[in-house]
Amino acid sequence: MKSGFKRSLEITNLFYSALSLTKSLMDYSSLLATPQIYTGKKVILRTCLNVPLDENGEILDDTRLVEALPFIQELAEQAERVVIIGHLGRPKGAYDEKQSFKTVQQWLQTKMSSLTIKLVPEPKLESEDNTGVYLIDNIRFFAGEESKDATEREQFAKELASLGEIFINDAFADYRESASCTDIAQFLPSYLGPLFYREISALERCKSPEHPYTVILGGAKLSEKVDLMQALLPVADKILVGGAMTYTLMKAKGLPIGNSRLEEDKIAVAQEMLQTASDKIVLPVDHKIIDRFGSEYIETLETVNEIPEGKVAVDIGPRTIELFKEHIQNAKTVLWNGPVGVYEWPETAEGSKSVGRIVEQHENAFRVLGGGDTLVIIKKFGLANFTHVSTGGGAMLSFLTDEHFPTLEAIENSRKT
Repeated sequence: MKSGFKRSLEITNLFYSALSLTKSLMDYSSLLATPQIYTGKKVILRTCLNVPLDENGEILDDTRLVEALPFIQELAEQAERVVIIGHLGRPKGAYDEKQSFKTVQQWLQTKMSSLTIKLVPEPKLESEDNTGVYLIDNIRFFAGEESKDATEREQFAKELASLGEIFINDAFADYRESASCTDIAQFLPSYLGPLFYREISALERCKSPEHPYTVILGGAKLSEKVDLMQALLPVADKILVGGAMTYTLMKAKGLPIGNSRLEEDKIAVAQEMLQTASDKIVLPVDHKIIDRFGSEYIETLETVNEIPEGKVAVDIGPRTIELFKEHIQNAKTVLWNGPVGVYEWPETAEGSKSVGRIVEQHENAFRVLGGGDTLVIIKKFGLANFTHVSTGGGAMLSFLTDEHFPTLEAIENSRKT
């Protein structure tokens, strides 16, 4: 019987083969850890275990653990020894019982009942610990992990490297420089795990897309999406804009926005984008409005060019949903990041729910979505049929907007040497 990891990897490879990746796309397959590489070896696995906990330390959402589990199981079956490293929350280089991996260890142990998952309080193993699965407690308990002193960080990375023969990074979401994500790759043969590999392979398709390419961007602040918009404008055919970030762009066009959210300091950059790419940026043509933020939804505004004085726009209206639908259904590549309205309220969730349904049903396109709120939306409304769902959040945005992606570069440099 095939393992969960092998099945998921075969599905991934078959899908990308069926879509005939173009030569312009980066090929990361040579960086991927395969059974030939890790079978019989002592493996250090950096994976994403950063799950939300309630005040009692119970796991609120185990999505990241569920995704990491198949490869952990694969390594437990094939490798001689597995040392798992991850972080939880933001402890400041010191032990914090509330952010210990005790709950995570219990979750893994329940799922892997035939094995013993040993929680280790610090990155050291006893001489007799030659086989098995070991979970190092929250790596951010140790000052060397995120030290600004490069020498201290490298020394800690050497200590971690002494625990294995090869290093596999499967934590796409943890993309910033640290001892356990980047520095360790200097000291061991290093590879990508299957989750990391699938993330960058899918997102690479959004950098060199099949056209027409439609991007849906939403969220509260234009300031958080400016870099992404500027990076995507040269390659996207249409960028559909929703959410509160819309109203800074509308203001930049000289349109009345009532009391809707505005970032005054971003008007200039909004005007620049509108002037250089007015044919690509698609703004809502109608809006759901309220008297004040926090009050109940009262009406749908049908006028195209204005939001009345004293009103606050909180969602896209039905005409905009139809407009967005037209652009989405014409696309061969779709990228969606961020809600297009206040999805937390039933009265103003229709825009985000409808956009999600339209993307979900457009099965002929390569459809990628991600970002924290976007993941909440698909769970809230039971959406599931997408080509790829990125759990990286900030990592996804960084990969799409910046040529510098430290954790990937660390693996690439390790393979070159």
